[in-house]
Amino acid sequence: MLETVDGVSGELAQAVWGALIASKLITKGGIANLELNEGEVQGISGMIPTLLKPAFEVACIAIEETVMKSRFSNLTALLQDHFDDSTYLAIVRNKILVDIQGEDILYQIFTSNVMQRKSGEESPFLEFIQRVCSDKRDATGKPVPIKPGCGGFGIRNFLTLFLSIEVSKAMNELEQAEETRDVAAAEIAQKKVDTLTEQMD
Repeated sequence: MLETVDGVSGELAQAVWGALIASKLITKGGIANLELNEGEVQGISGMIPTLLKPAFEVACIAIEETVMKSRFSNLTALLQDHFDDSTYLAIVRNKILVDIQGEDILYQIFTSNVMQRKSGEESPFLEFIQRVCSDKRDATGKPVPIKPGCGGFGIRNFLTLFLSIEVSKAMNELEQAEETRDVAAAEIAQKKVDTLTEQMD
């Protein structure tokens, strides 16, 4: 992420990365704190080695922008500049799935199970979908068309939904196997959880 910033060497990128983790502004896995602000990124300067401080000060604004954008970089890769940062943050905070169809953006979110008598039993849930246009406008004031997503309407959302259901089932299997102390079944269930989670990620 940081190696792509102009004026940031691999050594400086490593120092910044370490300082961000030590400050708990990002996790070791690279997930940025959604409440992160510019001042906090600038505040890591005291953790940068003395030899690298001049380079950090020169590139500080670009580093700050890159770190701030990392909170929703997967969305900007798909939707680019069709929305502002606050919209992207709202999508991430609310765990909304996003896809594209034609010139529309599709928001999709699911409730937890409803009408469930016992934990682990199959039960329905509700799905909410909203179509929105780009906030970006052309010279005539019309929304700028958005490039269609790969695979067509909702394909990633439906795959994610399927995988999340399967992960939930595998977690229930794991819980049952652990309760009955069935080591072999627990190992199989754990492998299912790991594999399906990896596919969702």
